[in-house]
Amino acid sequence: MKNITKINYFFSVFALIALPLILILNINMSSKKTYEKKYYIIKENDVNYFRPINLNSKPIINKVTLAKYIEEVTIDLFNYNPKIKNEYYKKIESHFTEESFNMYKLNFDYLSSVEIANGAELKKTVILSGPYLVGEGKLITGERVWKYAVRTQELLIGLGQRNYSTRDVNIILKEIPYSKNKKGVAIDSIYLP
Repeated sequence: MKNITKINYFFSVFALIALPLILILNINMSSKKTYEKKYYIIKENDVNYFRPINLNSKPIINKVTLAKYIEEVTIDLFNYNPKIKNEYYKKIESHFTEESFNMYKLNFDYLSSVEIANGAELKKTVILSGPYLVGEGKLITGERVWKYAVRTQELLIGLGQRNYSTRDVNIILKEIPYSKNKKGVAIDSIYLP
């Protein structure tokens, strides 16, 4: 009888220790997070640029999500301090394709130097109307493109002055399989007539 009691105690203690461990291992091994791959964006010439990106979920691209994205992009692009460029570039880079970001950066460097020379301290923008889908198409390579028009009002503050101006902005979005912004699209070009 003593041996049976010892065996029962042994199995009881074993069950109290082993079952929670088995349960935890089972939950962890069957979890989606355990098997989810993690991807990161790195830059060849910038050692500090290391950002996670989720490639597992396909972004939803339709007229509603594109219009919301255009509103977000317009506010991000045209609200800035011309003297603080590096933070601005980090904030907006994910909105562009690589080639279009390099072109935008060159143009912005020139524009901001002119604004600084004129005493500009801050630029704020609000959307007056739009975004309006002007056109859409498909490139020979298979990517879809969309052209949107937005009317904005800009406020330039500096040297005790406030200058208001209205501007029409045309933004061309391009479908990209692995966009940095996880939206599935990026700015291919911007026109400021």
